[in-house]
Amino acid sequence: MVGSWIRTLSVAAFVVAGGTLAAQAQTYPNQPLKLLVPFAAGGSADVLARIHTDRLAARLGQPVVLDNRPGASGNLGTAAAARLPADGYNLLFISPSFATAPLLYVPAPFDTQREFEPVALFTFVPNVLLVDPSLPVKSVAELVAYAKANPGKLAYGSSGSGTSIHLATELLKLETGIDILHVPYKAAAQATIDLAAGRLQILFDTTPTAIASIRSLNVRPLAVASDQRVSELPDVPTFAELGMPRILSGAWSGIAVPKGTPKAIIDRLNSEFTAIVAEDAVKARVREIGAQQRSGSPAEVGAFIQREVDKWGAVIKAANIKIE
Repeated sequence: MVGSWIRTLSVAAFVVAGGTLAAQAQTYPNQPLKLLVPFAAGGSADVLARIHTDRLAARLGQPVVLDNRPGASGNLGTAAAARLPADGYNLLFISPSFATAPLLYVPAPFDTQREFEPVALFTFVPNVLLVDPSLPVKSVAELVAYAKANPGKLAYGSSGSGTSIHLATELLKLETGIDILHVPYKAAAQATIDLAAGRLQILFDTTPTAIASIRSLNVRPLAVASDQRVSELPDVPTFAELGMPRILSGAWSGIAVPKGTPKAIIDRLNSEFTAIVAEDAVKARVREIGAQQRSGSPAEVGAFIQREVDKWGAVIKAANIKIE
């Protein structure tokens, strides 16, 4: 009798919970939403977040308030987001560090898979491989041949250990077997100046700043780490075209929510962001800042993030990169 009574209570609780979640999804949203951006206001992440959340607010009929919480390369804000209520009103802006930080930092600042649910992707800003204009190479094949003929004599810059620029070059090393020296900088802009001056030979940089450097400093682009060419650099091939499809690197962005957020709400948010990405005004604004558009179902976003974890996890392990 006791066992039957407990089972009855369990079933009743499940039915009530299911009914509550269904009711939440039907009335959602009935209050303002909050998007936690784990980077400073005014930066590229903040700009991208506002482009998409301004439209989300208009479509949902509720304000979307941005909460900027910078610190520790995005780790502080992301860890804080994991502790927010999983009610669909708390969103997190995600970027490459969402996939790589748990692999790089000791101890891991958060758990990407156990603490969050993927919702949407909306942009990708690919990295471009640049070289010192005085270097006697005009293609990736020539760079690899030159580096192998001069092992340990070429230096590459980055905006810091564990950044996408650093990891992209370590991936290039793994894919080609070249031996080049890492020189970390506090900012990519400093590395670009040294590249143009010949004090540095190799640098991956994001598309907008790479284009500016090509035009003003005459640095030489060799390849784009994307699955499609950059419209502003039509003569620069992708690594995929050169037979290196694994070299796909850049600053992607999207949305996640705390684990436990109702699936119906996740699907609703994904549908809204998918529609936003397709709007002509959003397309034009994204192109202006040098980004490519991305989208996909929550499952596809989750699969993309898992591929990022697997790929960069292998690079981080091979290069023995750890940040404490």
